[in-house]
Amino acid sequence: MPDQGSSETVVKCPVEGCDAEKLSRGIYLHVRQSKGNGHGPQGETPTGLSLDNLESTGTQKVSMDYPETRNTESVGRECPYCKEVFRGKQGVMVHLGRAAGEGQHPKDPKQNHDGSEFSIVRTDDSGSVVDRVESGTMLPATERRLQRDEEASLHDRVEEYISDLRDRGMEEEAERAEAKLLD
Repeated sequence: MPDQGSSETVVKCPVEGCDAEKLSRGIYLHVRQSKGNGHGPQGETPTGLSLDNLESTGTQKVSMDYPETRNTESVGRECPYCKEVFRGKQGVMVHLGRAAGEGQHPKDPKQNHDGSEFSIVRTDDSGSVVDRVESGTMLPATERRLQRDEEASLHDRVEEYISDLRDRGMEEEAERAEAKLLD
């Protein structure tokens, strides 16, 4: 169900030569994922760049579309020693750290495990194990995350193309591409 929306601050990118304006919550990602126009290598934040006290350029109304119900999976990771089920690999690792040396749990589990070998199990509403997920099976949540990453990657490539057009002084072409590709 969509919320009524709220106003969020829009800030100017602090990288000299970049005129991008982004929601304040997205400026770090913009700087880190952009390249060219002084941003440095993609995936890195330029050394010495501060994201504190950014120039505000206004506000933008933002609303979130919250679903009536969530499409979540009833899956978890199983402790190989006591068969207790946890949400994710990290949950099992925390459990192993707390249970170190107790019962069948090893004294130093982090030396024995990196999380990749924990069985994935499907659970019912009460958390009881229903069945095991076959090794190598991609869970629907992983498929959705990979799809989102692929879409984000495409968006990044489009932004990079437009930035490249601007770097080459082709402002009119960049504006046309931006109008067609990013809207």
